[in-house]
Amino acid sequence: MDSKKGDLKEIDGEIANKNKDLEKINQLIIEKGEEPIQLSAGKYIIGADVPAGRYKVMPIGRGSNFITYGANGRLDVNKILGAHGEAEYIFFADDGGTIDSRSTVKLVPVE
Repeated sequence: MDSKKGDLKEIDGEIANKNKDLEKINQLIIEKGEEPIQLSAGKYIIGADVPAGRYKVMPIGRGSNFITYGANGRLDVNKILGAHGEAEYIFFADDGGTIDSRSTVKLVPVE
């Protein structure tokens, strides 16, 4: 029993350390301070409709599917945003790719 308690204490310490590491990583996502971009439901071309870059996407309203494709047509991101999914998601919008948003979203430029 004492051995198991020692193992549990060691695991708890490892979890605490990993949570500290995760907190540091999350702080690396810094908003650029630029004006957010609001997109209505629809399909958009990155580089023409939306500048290429790194973004944090958040649903406005209930949320829905958020999908991006690379310039080669391959699927890059397929997330559910909102009440039944993620509150926000960080992604890269590469020039020539597309965004397919099934509901209104806000894109916040991040570093």
